Amino acid sequence: MASEMEFSQHNKVKRRSPWHGPMVLVLLFFVVILVMSLAFRVSKIEVINASEYTDEEIISAQQLLGRREGVCVEPASAASVAGLRKLRQEGIVDRDERVVCICTGNGLKDPDTIINNCAPPIKCGNSVEDVERILSE
Repeated sequence: MASEMEFSQHNKVKRRSPWHGPMVLVLLFFVVILVMSLAFRVSKIEVINASEYTDEEIISAQQLLGRREGVCVEPASAASVAGLRKLRQEGIVDRDERVVCICTGNGLKDPDTIINNCAPPIKCGNSVEDVERILSE
């Protein structure tokens, strides 16, 4: 019991932190294993050059982000998703893998690309019936 306690200057007993001794070594061991496994996984990923996918693939990825995620991005941001789709088609990235695509550019940086590549907006009156009619079509 004395090994688990220390005495302060005022002779009050205070407990030692569980992060002393062997617990720290176990934690460090797991951190090292985690870092090594992540480094191994990252080393298996191949990088696709921007020249390996077309403008059409980037625009398609931009539209996919808008339809499925509700995110409006510029074409440069959609390029990461286009690259992921290409890696998925080639079997380099499996369907069940978790992947993060960084999309930092807002679609308002390049609204002309969005306007030129999307269907024209649907005109609608300002009544509930008009909205319901359009949604049912």
